[in-house]
Amino acid sequence: MAIGSVYIWEECDSEFSGGRLRYAEVELPYLSHRKEDRGLYGQFVDVTSHERRREPQKEKNSEVRSDKNGDYIFKPARGGLVGGRRGLEAARCFGQVNVYYHLSLIAQQMNWVLRTLGERPLPKIRAVVGPHQAGPTSSSATSEDFDGLFFTKGIQYRCPASPDVVDRFSISGCAELLFGQADAIETEGWLSKFSGGPYLCDPSHDPGIIYRAYGLHVVRHTADVQARRLRISADKLSNLTGLECALSAYFAGSMLSTSYTSSWRRRHDAEHLLADALSNDYCFSGSRVRSEALIAQVMGGALWDLHKALAGNENVCLVLVVAALLLLGGASDSLYAASAARTRAIRSAPENFAACLLHADTNKYGGRHETLIRDVFSKRGLGFSSAAADVLSAPSVPPFPRLTSASVDVQRHVEGVRRRYPEVIIPNDTDFMDPERLELLLSSSNYSSYHLAAVGDIMTGMRMRSRIRKFGPDYCFAWVKPVFRRCSLITGNLEAPFATSERLATTRKFSYRVEPRSASVLRRAGFSAVSIANNHIQDCGRVGVLETLDTLERHHMRAFGGGRNQSVAHDPAIYDGVDLRIGLLAYCWYPRTAARGDLPGSARDLPELVERDLKRLRPLVDRIAVMVHWGTTYERQPTDQNRTKARMFIDFGADVVIGHHPHIVQPIEIYNGRPILYSVGNFAFGSGHNKAESILSCFSFGNGKIDLDIYPICVQNRDPRVDYQPKIIGGSSGRETLARLLAMSPDLAPVVSVVNDECLRLSIPSGRGQSSPAAVSRAERKRKSARP
Repeated sequence: MAIGSVYIWEECDSEFSGGRLRYAEVELPYLSHRKEDRGLYGQFVDVTSHERRREPQKEKNSEVRSDKNGDYIFKPARGGLVGGRRGLEAARCFGQVNVYYHLSLIAQQMNWVLRTLGERPLPKIRAVVGPHQAGPTSSSATSEDFDGLFFTKGIQYRCPASPDVVDRFSISGCAELLFGQADAIETEGWLSKFSGGPYLCDPSHDPGIIYRAYGLHVVRHTADVQARRLRISADKLSNLTGLECALSAYFAGSMLSTSYTSSWRRRHDAEHLLADALSNDYCFSGSRVRSEALIAQVMGGALWDLHKALAGNENVCLVLVVAALLLLGGASDSLYAASAARTRAIRSAPENFAACLLHADTNKYGGRHETLIRDVFSKRGLGFSSAAADVLSAPSVPPFPRLTSASVDVQRHVEGVRRRYPEVIIPNDTDFMDPERLELLLSSSNYSSYHLAAVGDIMTGMRMRSRIRKFGPDYCFAWVKPVFRRCSLITGNLEAPFATSERLATTRKFSYRVEPRSASVLRRAGFSAVSIANNHIQDCGRVGVLETLDTLERHHMRAFGGGRNQSVAHDPAIYDGVDLRIGLLAYCWYPRTAARGDLPGSARDLPELVERDLKRLRPLVDRIAVMVHWGTTYERQPTDQNRTKARMFIDFGADVVIGHHPHIVQPIEIYNGRPILYSVGNFAFGSGHNKAESILSCFSFGNGKIDLDIYPICVQNRDPRVDYQPKIIGGSSGRETLARLLAMSPDLAPVVSVVNDECLRLSIPSGRGQSSPAAVSRAERKRKSARP
C-alpha cells in the first residue's frame, strides 16, 4: 500500500481543544492504480488538480504523482509560504494527498453506516484541488471556457460533477468538491502553531474543512434538504441552511473527536471560544429570531451533546443521525407533486429533523434512547414537530378508491382479460406489494444494496401523461421506490423520443413522442443512464433524436446505445461506483433507426461492431452490461438468431445481456457463467396493455459471482388497481409468475438460491473477476470496507 504525508488529529487531554495537530506518513487506503501515474484515484474518491481537461498534457504538470517507490511524500511548507516555487508546488501536492486521505476515511465511515441501515452507498465523489492553477492566462479566455471556477477561493460543493473531455464516457457523477486557492495568511490556530509561523491556509490542508465538505455530500444524498433532486439544474450548493451547516459540522466533529473543528486556522483556548464550536451553550428562546446561523449553532450543539451522552458508543449516535436524515429525505409537501420550495422549508426545519431522530430511534433501537434525545434537545429549546411525526407514520401512497376487486371497473377488466387472454396472470388485491410492505420485506430479509437495476421499456407519454399531470412527477415509480433507493445505478430502455419540434411519423402503426419536461420523472426516480437503441427513437425524425439527447443531458442523464453520429452512437456509458466500475452498451437490430455517418440514431448490433466496442470497453471497467432491443412482440421464446447473438456478446466480453421489445417476459439463460435475460418486458409504459409483463432485475457483482434478484411486476395498465404504476406482486400471482419463468428457463435450477412469492434470487458462479487492469489494482478491488 502506498504511503502518503498528511495532517492527522490525535487526541490529547492536556490540550484545550482535546487534541492536537500532527504531521504523519500514513498508508493511503483504497488507492487504485491506473496506467497514468498522476492523480489519486480510489474506491470512494478521485482527486485531481483541475476542473476541466481542455489541454490534458499541459495540465498534467499540476497533478500529484508518486515517487520511485510509489509513495506520495510531500512537505506542507506552511501552505507554500516557505521554500519558494518548490515549496508552493510541494504544498499543493501535499493538499491533494491530504484531501484524498481524509475523504477516504469519512466516506468509508459513512458507507459503513449506510450498509448498517440497509441503504445503497453514497455516490463516489470527485475532489478538485487548486482548480485556479489551470485558469485563463489571457484576456481572450471566456467564462464559457473556464466557468469562473478556476479562481474559486475556499471550497465549493457542486452536484452533479461535470464530465471531463477525457472522461466523456462517464455517467454524470453526483458530487464534486472544489478546493480553491488559500484565502488568507493566518497566524492563529493549529496550522501556524504547529509550523511555527504564519500559514497560507489552503483549505485542502484543513481536515476540519474537508470533513465538513463531505458532510454536505452526506446530507445531499440522504435528506436532500435543498430538494435538489426535484429540480433540473444542479449547480453549486449555495445559501446553505442552518440544518445543513449543523450536520456537516457534527460529522466533522465525530471524525476528529473534537468540537473545535475550526481550530486548525483559528485561535482556540479558554479565553477565546470559537462561535461555531459544537460545545457551545446556544439555545432557542421565545424572543430570539431564528436566523440560519443560530439554527446551525443550536442544532450543532444539540447533536454534539447527544454524541457525548453516548460516549463509548458514538457509532449509535452516527447511525441515528444518518437514519433520521434518510427519513427527512422522504418528507415533502406532496407525495407525487412535491414543490421544491415548500419541500425545502419542511426539510430545513429543526423540529422536523428532531421528530425524524425520534422516529429513527424507534425503528432502529425500539425507542431505547427516546428519553435522552428529548432531554438533550429540550435543553436547547428544540421541540419535536407533531406534523412531521404524522407524515412519517402515514402511508407512502394514498389509498385509491378503486383498488379492490369489489370495484365494478376492476371486475369488468378482469372478466374481459380472462375472456380474451386466458394466459394472463391477474393478481389478487392482497398480492400487490405496497411501499410499506415492500420496505418491511427488504429491511427484514437478507436484501442488500444492488450495483445495477435494469428495467424494460419506458414510455411516459400517452395515457401516462394525464396521470403525471394529475398526480405529479413522482406518481409513476412510487410503488417500486423501496427497491430503487437500494440501487446504485438504475437504467432502462427509453422507448420514445423526448421531442417537441417534429411531427410524429405517420407511416408507422405505432409512433411515440414524449414531452421533454417528462424527463424529470425519470431523473427523480433515480435513473442516471438510459438506452436509446430501439425502433422508436426516430419516431420524430433525426431532429427528435438530437432533442432527446439534449433533454437527457439537461436532466443529467447519460444516453447510450445511440448518439449524434455513427461513431458516438457506439460509445459506452461508464458508472464509477464506490467498489467497481460498470460499463453499459446498447444495440438495436433495426436498420431504419441506426446512426449513419454524421446522422444521429441508434447503434446497430452487427457482430464486428459489438466485438470492437466490447474490446475497447473491457480494460476500462470491472463489469459490462449489454442491453439489446430485439425479438418479436408477444412471442414467448427468443429466436435462434437472438440466442446466437446473446452468446456471442458473452464470448466477446459481456458479463450480462438484457433484452427488451417483446413486451412480455422471455426465458433467462446462463451461458459460461453469465446471465442472459432475453426480455424483461415492459416497465413504465403509457399505453393500455393487457398482455404486457415485466420483471425488475437487480444485480450485485461479487468477485467471481453474480447475484441476481428478480422481482415480478404487474404492468397491466388497464387494470384500475395498476393505473400506470409498475407494482411488485407477491402472493399467489407472484409465485405463479416466478414459477412460469423457472419453467421456461431450465438453466436456472442449479443457481437458484432463494425463491419466494416476491423475489427469485440467483447466485451465478462466474469465472471472470471484477478487476480491470487499467482501472484498478486487483488487490484493492478485493478489499472490502470493514466496520471502523
